[in-house]
Amino acid sequence: MEKFTPLSAFKNAMSFKNLCTQNVPEKKDQTENILTVPNVLTVGRMVMCPFLGYLVIQNDYSMAFNLFVVAGITDLVCLFD
Repeated sequence: MEKFTPLSAFKNAMSFKNLCTQNVPEKKDQTENILTVPNVLTVGRMVMCPFLGYLVIQNDYSMAFNLFVVAGITDLVCLFD
């Protein structure tokens, strides 16, 4: 059995580090395209919300309903995408 010395502990730590880091592929920049159809439709629905609220406050229920239907259709499109 080998006698424990601080130098032997350091050598063991270095060999452990080499063991852990060998054959590790280099990290590449991984980016994801966030401009997808579901994301664009979701942002569009978020932008429509204040206009929908404004139309309801102004008692323009027919236009508010039409905007609500458009939001529902875009939600349905996101469901199948």
